Amino acid sequence: MTDLMQVASSTAPQTPGTCGNLFLRKIRRILPGNFWQEAKDLTRLAGPVFLAQLMILLLNVVSTIFCGHLGKVELDAVSLATAMVNVSGISVGAGLSIACDTLISQTFGSKNLKRIGVILQRGILILMIACFPCWAIFINTENILLAFKQSPEVAKLTSTYVMIFVPALPAVFLYQLEMRYLQNQGITMPQILTGFIANIFNALVNYLLLNVLALGVQGSAAANVVSQYCQTSLLFGYIRWRKLHVKTWEGIISEVQLGAQCVLYQILSIVYMAPLGFSVAAAVRVGTALGAGNPEKAKNSAKVALWCIVLRGAGMQRLGAIGNLVGFYLIGFPIGISLMFAAKLGIIGFWYGIIICVFCQFTFYQIVICRMNWNEASNQALINAGVKKDVGPSHSTSGGQTENISTGAHPGNIAVIEVGPVENNVGPEHLRRESFAPKTSVCEILTVKQLIIRRGLAFLSGPLILAIGLLLKNM
Repeated sequence: MTDLMQVASSTAPQTPGTCGNLFLRKIRRILPGNFWQEAKDLTRLAGPVFLAQLMILLLNVVSTIFCGHLGKVELDAVSLATAMVNVSGISVGAGLSIACDTLISQTFGSKNLKRIGVILQRGILILMIACFPCWAIFINTENILLAFKQSPEVAKLTSTYVMIFVPALPAVFLYQLEMRYLQNQGITMPQILTGFIANIFNALVNYLLLNVLALGVQGSAAANVVSQYCQTSLLFGYIRWRKLHVKTWEGIISEVQLGAQCVLYQILSIVYMAPLGFSVAAAVRVGTALGAGNPEKAKNSAKVALWCIVLRGAGMQRLGAIGNLVGFYLIGFPIGISLMFAAKLGIIGFWYGIIICVFCQFTFYQIVICRMNWNEASNQALINAGVKKDVGPSHSTSGGQTENISTGAHPGNIAVIEVGPVENNVGPEHLRRESFAPKTSVCEILTVKQLIIRRGLAFLSGPLILAIGLLLKNM
């Protein structure tokens, strides 16, 4: 009798409501168990990041709006100058500071807070050195634009704007570091507040220099410089005032198409701010989970977030850079240029190439994330955070030994490596936040001679590139 009832129920026609319930049950099986909570946490972090990035973008948008009232040549010059500054200046600092999304989030997850200050100090030194190559490009702006057959009048005015912007580059780089220093610790509101104040200040200074003093493009560039320093100083002052640093800082083409492209780029940048916020949020969540030795939580965050942005939190920027290099410059750019000129599709053809590039990158990143070993990524995050010693493959965990670095009460505060046996059956469940007490680690200790040679050569490389740029300008 029971068998007959089961057969009858299986052969009975399914109503639309029954089909809908089956579909929902299948969806629930696909989604992680804590999907909605993780999505809520990502949104809570992504929203402020989106607004903070929007505040940065609006500084240049305001300058472009004010210069649009000066004339067509002035608008084209400011648009080109903004693109030049973004590509050869701001993007360099943003790319270098993105490394902090991996290092700071993983270190913060491991509770090794003092190492965050060390990461920030190193970031400041690296970005200040990176200013020199950017300046070398800035001072040759006019020659570069003339080589690409731009109007001499527009090229000269663009070069004037870029040269005035030169002193602002250190402030831009420092602000990028300050933002990542805070947002990777889950602090996001100060960036919005300081960015909002800086934008109001920027609008007032632009009005004063352009409408009252009639300084033209030079006045707009000067207003941008002052606003960048205002923004950086406000955020630095907020960090000092609220003592947020105490726990982590110890010790010291044609004109028409050109205008269309610039407008399209500005619109695309604004649209991009929303996924950028989720990108940073996902990188922070994945990096913090890996730094806390919790690969399962990192894996769940990865399932909720967009696949490609997980590479940053997992410390795989090199793979992401290769994907961008191949996707944009070997696939998207050649296709876009071919459609733009050979097929005579104009700007539309160029953006078709970009769309094809993004699709190829999406496919590539999907494959990479699906094949990722999350336990190995968590182990590498602990090494990056300084709470576990990298002893090589011959002394891996499976071999029975692991090394943790901790600071003991020894003369000179030299790091002492404590080696202890580890069972062979250690699994991911043992890699939890509670297993790692807050520790302070010290990396390789260099002698004075090694410090002078290594760091000195690294520091001199920046001024050397700037000197080469000056020589090229005078040739």
